[in-house]
Amino acid sequence: MKTIRNKHLWSSLLVGLVVAGGVMASNVTLPHAFQPNSPARASEVNANFNAVKSSVDDNHGRLSTVETSVATLQTANGQNWKRGGNTGTSMATDYIGTADNQGLELRVNTSRAVQILPTASAPNVVVGGSECPASLTAGVKGVFVGGGNAIGTYADCVGVAAERHRAYDNNVALVGGYGNAAGSNDATVTNAEYASVLGGTFNEARGRAAAVIGGEGNVASGSHSAAMAGSYNQAGGISAIAMGVRANAAHNNSLVWSDGSVTTFASGAINQFAINAAGGVYFGRGVTAVATVPSGAFIATSTGATLSTGGAWTNASDVALKKNLAPVKGQEVLEAVKSLPVYTWNYKSEGDGVRHIGPTAQDFAARFSLGQDDKHIATVDADGVALAAIKGLAQVVEEQRAVIEAQRKQLAGLEARLSAIEKH
Repeated sequence: MKTIRNKHLWSSLLVGLVVAGGVMASNVTLPHAFQPNSPARASEVNANFNAVKSSVDDNHGRLSTVETSVATLQTANGQNWKRGGNTGTSMATDYIGTADNQGLELRVNTSRAVQILPTASAPNVVVGGSECPASLTAGVKGVFVGGGNAIGTYADCVGVAAERHRAYDNNVALVGGYGNAAGSNDATVTNAEYASVLGGTFNEARGRAAAVIGGEGNVASGSHSAAMAGSYNQAGGISAIAMGVRANAAHNNSLVWSDGSVTTFASGAINQFAINAAGGVYFGRGVTAVATVPSGAFIATSTGATLSTGGAWTNASDVALKKNLAPVKGQEVLEAVKSLPVYTWNYKSEGDGVRHIGPTAQDFAARFSLGQDDKHIATVDADGVALAAIKGLAQVVEEQRAVIEAQRKQLAGLEARLSAIEKH
């Protein structure tokens, strides 16, 4: 066995190696310990050297790994998303998200705010609704769901379908509200695509491209139909629209508005516009006043004309609405009426058996020059002509009556004279 004589030198060297080994590799374990002024065997020293070398080699490998990682991070530094924003990005290649078939969730204060769920093509997006999760039919894609929180607690809606937003078909949207549904809720996810509910509560858009704007309990089941807010309206016809309260647009291309004064108010035919308004209907143009339907009127207008509750059309005739008043010569009007052709006829849009009586607008305009054109006859003008002609006729009758009275008196005088002559 060889021994090292300069014990102080070797002791200092070994202590340095131990310290150095500890710095380079924190987990170095030396197999042999040496005491001052004690001989050290060469094999023991070699064993300690080998232990230190192994630790240094291991640490060198780790440093190499760290250097490689640092280089990678330095290279990728421009690809990291920064709180202060990035520059030089490309929408074609840069994105936040997943590169596998896993969803992405954003949270606020640990509560779910947004879920992006993968599908075979277009992902589904769910915003909010952490208190009452949305229900998505298996296999749907391209769905957007927003809102949907329960009115009560989470326990109020778990397992209760009516409490949740429900998406039954591809490409439907539930923008907000609570307990709404979009899609047909049947065995297929493609027959009611593009249906949407914008808000409200417990509304359903069941038809393809159907929509419910808001309100409560509204149903749009016809394709391309719409239930426009309000409550408990139904749009069952194709391209039908229901508005107000308990309106039922059951026929294609129908538009129904109801005020809720009856249990239900429904369309009666296709292409129909139906209104139920217990407070009357008002039509105005360019008015800023409050819409007012007078007592006894069903339809009122800003012109002053009304349709009475009894069914009579009433023209506005207030002197305050008129100007350029001029007297009318009744006998001249009577003469014009005498030459006015009057026919019986039917409108081309009506059946041949539906007959009317009256002049043509052209003949009427040629004789009286009334109204806006020679294609129409205003009822107020026809009535006015008739009244003026009646007055003219009355004047003729009075004149004839005066003549007859004078002739009667003259005849009576002649008769008296004749009687006196006969007596002589």
